[in-house]
Amino acid sequence: MYLPVLDTPRLVLRTPREADVAGIAHHANDWEVARMTRRMPYPYLPASAERWIAEQAALAAAEIEYNFVLQRRDDGMVIGAAGLMRHNATEAELGYWLGRPFWRQGLGIEAGRAVVQFGFGALQLNTVYGDCLALNAASAALLRKLGMQQYDEITDTCRPGQGPVSILRFRLLAQEWQDAQDALFADGGNLAGGQDAGPP
Repeated sequence: MYLPVLDTPRLVLRTPREADVAGIAHHANDWEVARMTRRMPYPYLPASAERWIAEQAALAAAEIEYNFVLQRRDDGMVIGAAGLMRHNATEAELGYWLGRPFWRQGLGIEAGRAVVQFGFGALQLNTVYGDCLALNAASAALLRKLGMQQYDEITDTCRPGQGPVSILRFRLLAQEWQDAQDALFADGGNLAGGQDAGPP
């Protein structure tokens, strides 16, 4: 499938393109960003961004992954990425990262809500999962703000040459999401909401 453009008050979430290489590599090639994720390579060079971008059309067409770049609406700057990786026809995992200058501004939760809505709406998922390192309290807080509930904690090795780390596992059901959105609209809530506590 072709990815839609997802609009939020401050962000445009869209398909990655070649012109994004410099922006992605600039913000992703930061150990403070990479060390808070399970899968982001480090160092993250322009060639890494080129490979990632080149893979996206085929992954989306095969309905394996749906990844968006996060573009700031006011100036067009690419500041991170977010997406879903399918487990099966009805379940997918949320992933996201933001460049360090954009932490603690509520942009992560804004992007996360847009991607989760895409998953439950356009993709008709039943469950969205999210994992984070236990040391990444801000990411755990973001997942909880999305309405996810922690259901497990595991130990895994994420990076070659480094020891095992604790990983928190979260999930959100489609009906739970819909109930939360109905309650927010009934209360006149702001879906852009809240500040990020720190990274994703």
